[in-house]
Amino acid sequence: MNDNDFSLEKFKVALDKEFCKWSFQDFLLEQSINNWIVDSLIEFGWNMKISKDDFIKNNNIKILVNDCFEILKAVSDMGFVEAMPIQEKVTPFLLSDDDRDLVALAQTGTGKTAGFGLPVLQLTDDSRNQIQTLILAPTRELCVQISNDLKNFAKYTKVKVVPVYGGESIIRQFKDLDVQPQILVATPGRLIDLIERKKVHLENVKFLVLDEADEMLNMGFKEDIERIFSEIPEDHRTLLFSA
Repeated sequence: MNDNDFSLEKFKVALDKEFCKWSFQDFLLEQSINNWIVDSLIEFGWNMKISKDDFIKNNNIKILVNDCFEILKAVSDMGFVEAMPIQEKVTPFLLSDDDRDLVALAQTGTGKTAGFGLPVLQLTDDSRNQIQTLILAPTRELCVQISNDLKNFAKYTKVKVVPVYGGESIIRQFKDLDVQPQILVATPGRLIDLIERKKVHLENVKFLVLDEADEMLNMGFKEDIERIFSEIPEDHRTLLFSA
């Protein structure tokens, strides 16, 4: 197979045929297709500047290769070619075994949503109708923007993304929450309203993302954020993004 002759379809076929026959380490180290898969995935996966050795040693390599086909296909559809600096740093960190919280500084428009959104999608269990990731945004406009981006990334998966924000009928949002999404994007005030009405359940949240956290604090959401934190398990990871 020509190393340059790469497509997602060929990658998926090769994976389906070969993956289950060997242990994952043996698959990467011993099979002739190994270099093509590793080189192609690194190249296609936004040129993340991950060395082949690091790629193989990563304990989450099985997740990265076997489960990311649908996300990669969506990324391809959107025309993404190369990672932005914030994505190069954040994405590998979130997909690693490091369970620390994260503070990231980047200006608006530099790819923050993909930086946290793609790895969060990667780590979402779409078989569970539970909110696993909660994303807080200060404004309705940003809430909708993040939600739309995540829906585009997730369009070939079964992950459900729901935005909730003020200024829109809460009845409609009730219907959207009849089946709990895996990812909820919310403004703080509307989220607290929905928590009090018992339409949102946060006991299974693993990731809490605060986008434009500095703006939320400037707008006076500190008490709302503290209330939301009290609803989330202590072992969640907090990802704070600020300009």
